[in-house]
Amino acid sequence: MIVLLTGCSLALSLGVAIAFGEPALHRPHIALALGFGGVFGAAALLFVLATIGDKHLWVASLNVIAAKLLGAHRSDLGVTTVVGRTAVVVSAFARSADGHVFGQVRLGAEIWTAQLESLSSPLPTPGASVKIVAMRGLTAIVKA
Repeated sequence: MIVLLTGCSLALSLGVAIAFGEPALHRPHIALALGFGGVFGAAALLFVLATIGDKHLWVASLNVIAAKLLGAHRSDLGVTTVVGRTAVVVSAFARSADGHVFGQVRLGAEIWTAQLESLSSPLPTPGASVKIVAMRGLTAIVKA
């Protein structure tokens, strides 16, 4: 790399000397300074641009990979967008001390606490599909 940069700077110096004629030949240190400065400046600029571009390319690639692995975009899920969607039961529903029936459901990549809409509904088993009919705080109200 150093050999390439040195060769480029000498070629640029020679070009400056030819372009500016005899006065440049009397001041070779100016021609050499312009040559080295131009080549090393261009190399530094190229390094900065490649580093910034590489960082953004990596971030974009990781976002695509994460979206494919999770099966859904994180922005697609949230309290306001889950009502009406179908979720899968991941833990068995059970009755609490106050008589309500709670369990957990998976919607996309997220697991939500769920409560059965009706106390008289049969308890869904893990793997069963349920429909989210409402949200109460961060608890999904579901029906089998």
